Amino acid sequence: MTAFRSRLISVGPILLIAAALVSSAPAMSRASEKLQFDIVEQPLVSALREFAEQANMQLLYKHDAINGIRANRVVGTFEKKSALEHLLRGTGLECLFTADDAATVRRKDYRGDDRTSHVRRSGFLRLAQADTTRSGVSGAEPGSAQGDAASRDSSAAASTNERDTEARGPSASLDLEEIVVTARRREERAIDVGVSLNVFDRRTLETRRLTAIEDLAQMTPGFDTFEGNGTNNPTITLRGVGTTNPFLNNNPSVAVYADDVYLPFSSFLSLPFFDVERIEVLKGPQVALYGRNASGGAINIIPARPTSELSSYVDVSYGSYDLIEARAAISGPLGERAQVRLAGVLQDGGGYVDRAGTIGSTAGFTPTPEVPGVEAVPAVNDYGDKDVYAFRATLAWQPTDRVDVTLSGYFGSDNSEIIGSTNTNGDRIGVFVPPADGRALVDYDNVLPGTDTEQYGAVARLEFDLGSATLLSITGYNSIDRVYGIGDFVPTRVAEASFDEQIDSFSQEFRLMSASGSTMRWMVGASYNQDEIDYERVLVAYDFLRGALGTAFVEEDRAWAVYGDAEWSLGRGWFLGAGLRYTSEDKEYVGGSFDIDPFGVSRVPLAFPQVGTDGLFG
Repeated sequence: MTAFRSRLISVGPILLIAAALVSSAPAMSRASEKLQFDIVEQPLVSALREFAEQANMQLLYKHDAINGIRANRVVGTFEKKSALEHLLRGTGLECLFTADDAATVRRKDYRGDDRTSHVRRSGFLRLAQADTTRSGVSGAEPGSAQGDAASRDSSAAASTNERDTEARGPSASLDLEEIVVTARRREERAIDVGVSLNVFDRRTLETRRLTAIEDLAQMTPGFDTFEGNGTNNPTITLRGVGTTNPFLNNNPSVAVYADDVYLPFSSFLSLPFFDVERIEVLKGPQVALYGRNASGGAINIIPARPTSELSSYVDVSYGSYDLIEARAAISGPLGERAQVRLAGVLQDGGGYVDRAGTIGSTAGFTPTPEVPGVEAVPAVNDYGDKDVYAFRATLAWQPTDRVDVTLSGYFGSDNSEIIGSTNTNGDRIGVFVPPADGRALVDYDNVLPGTDTEQYGAVARLEFDLGSATLLSITGYNSIDRVYGIGDFVPTRVAEASFDEQIDSFSQEFRLMSASGSTMRWMVGASYNQDEIDYERVLVAYDFLRGALGTAFVEEDRAWAVYGDAEWSLGRGWFLGAGLRYTSEDKEYVGGSFDIDPFGVSRVPLAFPQVGTDGLFG
């Protein structure tokens, strides 16, 4: 007998638990074989997992069909079919044995045109071998030391294609991954989504170290990002559609959603990704479902959810320039109907740029005696260290079989040094001339720019199963408070900017969706967003304009929308879809620019006549 050991994997609506036995003995029917079962009353998801392990067989079922259902207690000696039927008694589900060691669990009112019936033909399945080496502990109580240790002792199954599945039989060791996405605001297979879509699953994100929005651009055709104000305001374009203006209050043309909450400003993307289940990139206009700022596309960032079984991981890496990155998470049950997940990330070091400083070059320079001279700044090696940490806590609770509540909160801090650019042209006032043999990784700025950022938020997600439809409420809040500066890449004070920014964003969305499995699928929704920005910037130009230009404003945005989406099945492979949205948005802005004249010799009004002596406000 050959034992297969693997990781038990759940992906969206399809979960397949497999236990494969390879034997040299002649083939014989084992359907009537009696086995000892010890399965306590528990959620059907975990009960089917235990049944597959104790019976050494594979089960195929649709996750949506069993979610929230409790299984019956099965203790004693039974035939496999009899034991499985007893486990499902009174649940509205039935079992169909397709082989001695394979069965399908489905609703008794199952219809042949349901999408589940196309799973075998689609070529997208996920098979995970049950760990047959655990036969000695298959009766261990959930949560026991014996059961937990065995649960952790697993590894992933190998991948192949659908024809291999049919040729090798239902007990073959396979891992044909079904990709389940929420690109159209509902769970469905990626193969069924009628838009151009790139999906990055958890394995890809981790193995390729995709931790920032610019990392996704390297993996996605037609996806470009541009860094603004250091790395504080990244901008996104898809297929050339979008804005590259990094100004704080510019709404992007590519809508970004994190944990189903809209992020109205790109500054919310400055923290690294961590403990993410998957990221979806939708190309092309998505305004019907994603709103006014999705003309270029949409991006969904879906964090990992709490699990009903204890699991954890720690990932620590060390790289060049003393870069340390650490990620960790722990997840598990809090009683019978609640689960919790804690996750965090740390980034430290990694600076690779040398700073030449001003000693021996521009230290002491001043355009006029009234203006203090350039400070003496010593040289610094390996500048640009990261100093980032963030953590998230998620609580899932199922008070009844028809109600699902998820609460999530996060906090992040960024005190990193900001890397500028190497200047090869000198400054516009002719004081600084770069060395002829200047190196590419040298920054000649006289300031050491960095950021002091705190970002936090919370999400409350309530899902109600109404039978023929599902009602979803999503309440989100995000806030960012930061002070940072960026240089002008020269060791004189020509245009050095410092920023003080506060952003608060609140959103509420309701969705009413049809139940899965119907010929017509529909969704109606309503959303409300309220954003507030408090912004200040000082542009120091002491060696150029002998003063500074100040800018400040307060902006409030309010928007509400109603939308609908429907899809009709016209036969195998043919669908007709329609979407409609109405949006109303109001913006209120008070602010402007003004002259800052600390030395009484400012020439800012000469360069910006519209500022005048009293400032320009609107």
